[in-house]
Amino acid sequence: MKKNKRGEKLRTILFSLFLGVVFFLITGFLIFSNWKIGQRREEFIKQIKQLEEEIRVLEEKNKELKADISHSLDADYIEEVARERLSLKKPGEEMVVVLPPPQPNQKLPEEKETSSFLQKLLKLLGF
Repeated sequence: MKKNKRGEKLRTILFSLFLGVVFFLITGFLIFSNWKIGQRREEFIKQIKQLEEEIRVLEEKNKELKADISHSLDADYIEEVARERLSLKKPGEEMVVVLPPPQPNQKLPEEKETSSFLQKLLKLLGF
C-alpha cells in the first residue's frame, strides 16, 4: 500500500506540474499575442494619422480647384488666359514682346554673319 500511495502522490505532483507548465505556456502565448496585437495597433494608428493628413491636404486642394473652376468661368479670367497663354489680342491692339538681353557670346537672331571665308580666316589670324 505504501507504493500505491507513493505512486499516487507522484502522479498528483506530476499532473500538477504539467498543469502549471501548460498554464504558464498559455499565459506566455497570450501575453506575446497581446504584445504583437499592440504593435500592429500602433502601426495602424500611425497609418490612419498619415491617411487623415493626406485627406486633409487633398480636401484643401479640392477646394482650391473648385475655386479655380468657378474663377475660370469669369470673362476676365478667360481674356487673361487668351492673352497670356494663347498670345491673342483684341482687334486694333499691338503686341510687344520683350526679349532678354543677349549673352556676351550669343548673337542676336537677326545678326547673321555675312562675311566670306577669306574674311573669317583673316579675322581668325588677327588681321
